[in-house]
Amino acid sequence: MGSNRRRRRRRGGNRGQQDSPQAQEQSPQPERASQRQGAAGRTQRQQRSGRSRRRSLRATIDSFGGFLTIGAVVIAVGAVIVLIILNRPGGDDAVGEGDFVAQDTQAPVDGRLLGNADAPVRIVAFEDFSCSHCGDFTRDTKPLIEEEYINEGLVSIEFRHMAILGPDSERAAAASECAADQNLFWPYHDILFLRQGTPGWASEGNLKNFAREMNDAFDSEGLDIEAFDGCVEAGV
Repeated sequence: MGSNRRRRRRRGGNRGQQDSPQAQEQSPQPERASQRQGAAGRTQRQQRSGRSRRRSLRATIDSFGGFLTIGAVVIAVGAVIVLIILNRPGGDDAVGEGDFVAQDTQAPVDGRLLGNADAPVRIVAFEDFSCSHCGDFTRDTKPLIEEEYINEGLVSIEFRHMAILGPDSERAAAASECAADQNLFWPYHDILFLRQGTPGWASEGNLKNFAREMNDAFDSEGLDIEAFDGCVEAGV
């Protein structure tokens, strides 16, 4: 019996020795599980943060009207930049050459509207007095439209300022409004486009001289020069 008890104690001792390495192997498992949970938590937080940023970006885009609206604005800005580059005045130092001839207008005139207000077709022209293509239209095409359609009451044309090409554009636009105050916008409009030139062509002195040249081409009374000069000097 004594021998059996010793054997059992030895077996029990062996079991204690065998359990110890297993306990050592199992002890890191909670730490690894904690690490995996931490990594999973960080991944979830990153995913939630990414979704939150995307929602915020989408909300910002939607507040500006969405991708289509933003794209249209970008295209429009690009078109304006191209117009500015293409339509810078150039040429000789002198203003445009050629004698000014007053157009024989038979249609009614109301400020910046030329032609019958009830005409079935109305052309709305957004123009800049420094724009070379606008000048081509005024010199080459507008007289034909005026003769064949505007004077016949079929078409009217309404001018709207788009003075975006610099100080000359702004000064010329302001001076044309001084002529419009005396209901002579259109002949002054025509002489401005005829005299387009390099930067500085629309100086205050030139703008006043254009009015005098325009008056000289009229058979009847033209601008009140004193009133026109005062308006130009005031920069209204």
